[in-house]
Amino acid sequence: WEAAIASFLGSLLACASSLLLEAACIDDPVSAMAVHMVGGLWGLITVGLFCHGPDFGPTALTGLFYGGGWELLGVQVYGGLAMVAWTVVVTFVLVKLIDYAMGARVPLKVELEGLDVQEHGICANPSEFLRKRRMRMRRRWATRFTQL
Repeated sequence: WEAAIASFLGSLLACASSLLLEAACIDDPVSAMAVHMVGGLWGLITVGLFCHGPDFGPTALTGLFYGGGWELLGVQVYGGLAMVAWTVVVTFVLVKLIDYAMGARVPLKVELEGLDVQEHGICANPSEFLRKRRMRMRRRWATRFTQL
């Protein structure tokens, strides 16, 4: 039953974080950050909550919900923070190297329009794609009627 609760709450957290990223105008068209980062960190935390220590050996820690106290949860949270810190530092170094070697920025017009449109011909938000398509069709019809 713990897996059902953990996965249900994990899916809610991933969906909520995807909506927050969209509201913050952070371009993540496939919700990779919401699914992998938020879901992964939640998975780490659930071990500290639901772990049955005796199932993993006599020296294994037990999760908070089974009377193990805060120790295992603290270890899991600390491990998650260490992974986030490592990821931030390594990503920063790699982006700086890429920026130095060939540039990491795109022109401002492309950045404002969205790189998904430039590279793949799609928008991160499908409603935006449909709105632009309707506008193109209206312009096309307007030019046809003015030519009559």
